[in-house]
Amino acid sequence: MRSLRVSALTLTCLICVVLTASSAVTQFAPDYTPPGFEGRTGEITFANDSLYSVNVTLWHPSNGKRFATWKIAGQETPRLFYDGRPIVVGDDWGVQLGNSKVRPLSQFAVWDKDNGTFKTSIGLFHGK
Repeated sequence: MRSLRVSALTLTCLICVVLTASSAVTQFAPDYTPPGFEGRTGEITFANDSLYSVNVTLWHPSNGKRFATWKIAGQETPRLFYDGRPIVVGDDWGVQLGNSKVRPLSQFAVWDKDNGTFKTSIGLFHGK
């Protein structure tokens, strides 16, 4: 049996190539056409009423690119932050839970006009 010697640098470069190729594949929202902007902008809270963590991804409506992903722990309801501040988005942004289909925020979020906040949850996303 032959042993294969691979340097740490070679292995690191191989991992970088795989990760870069992987990110490029998921850069654009599959099958997502944003609706027209309805005029609402605000912060987002996301209620994960399940026992398990879920990845929440926001997709930008202008260019169809993934904006950011948050891992929300089970039984948590955080306000989504980006660069240390609550993120403010329009009602035409796309939302994806895990590997689900991307849905427009306007189709399932509850709009809290008094606080300028989109209130979302796993249940609302799935129509419950």
